[in-house]
Amino acid sequence: MSGATVVGLEAALTLVIAALVVSHQLTPVALVAALLCFTLAGATRLRTLWVAAAAMFVGWFSYGATGFWTGHIEDLFGDLGRVRGNVSTGVGERLVGDPLYQQMQYSRIGWTGLLCLAAAAGWLMVRRRRGAVLAAGLAAAPAVLMAVQSYGGEVVIRCALYASPVLAPLAAVAVAGAGRTLIRVSWKVGPALRVAAAFASVAVLLAMLTTTRGLNASFEHVTAAQVERARGCWRRPRTARGSAPSRRSARCRWPGSGRSSRSRCRRRAAAATCRPACWRRSGRTARPAPSTCT
Repeated sequence: MSGATVVGLEAALTLVIAALVVSHQLTPVALVAALLCFTLAGATRLRTLWVAAAAMFVGWFSYGATGFWTGHIEDLFGDLGRVRGNVSTGVGERLVGDPLYQQMQYSRIGWTGLLCLAAAAGWLMVRRRRGAVLAAGLAAAPAVLMAVQSYGGEVVIRCALYASPVLAPLAAVAVAGAGRTLIRVSWKVGPALRVAAAFASVAVLLAMLTTTRGLNASFEHVTAAQVERARGCWRRPRTARGSAPSRRSARCRWPGSGRSSRSRCRRRAAAATCRPACWRRSGRTARPAPSTCT
């Protein structure tokens, strides 16, 4: 790689890091930890890039984000070093509320734990390859955030989010290895059993992915009576004075849309003459007549 290419790459990465630093308060810390892992593993020529990222973060926090932290220093640094408290806030305090919601949260925790176990198994399979140490460091680096702050009880979720780009490929390696083993074993059984096992595995994965999706907030349930009431409101046409509209006025619409044109007519105009008085068609367009329209 030529010197000009290295300089251009450094400039591009510096620009990306600067945009990231000013956009979020927690992501720059995880980025600095990840860049430090690259440097310690000897996997990059840009060995001081993590220093530049840390300097930009400190500079922006000290001068550019004063409006954010002024008067909130205790909220930002009050959880510093409280790893157990931050983990308890991010996990224990979320297992409250509706029993069904708690069960879904347990399912989410179990799914994340299963992903970590699969990633660990995949790392053991590739531990002798080049880059295995770097992969382990990148997967563990987001855990540093637990010692920084609770982030409103979401720090554990953020750690899982930042580690997932590394955990997912490692888990895929483990799944691929297990799949090869199952294929060798499955030839001893009938084809029907192999197809049934494949469908069952896909069904379990889809069910777990659907269950764990969107569990960061409580459930919202709409009853059948509320749905029927909403449908009744949509079926009932709206009029200016709340009276039952005539058959012709109910069809009085804006050309090319579903909005009623009655609001464009004067209230003293009769509903039966709304469309003829207000609109003059010209091809696909319509223009209001000045005599009766506002």
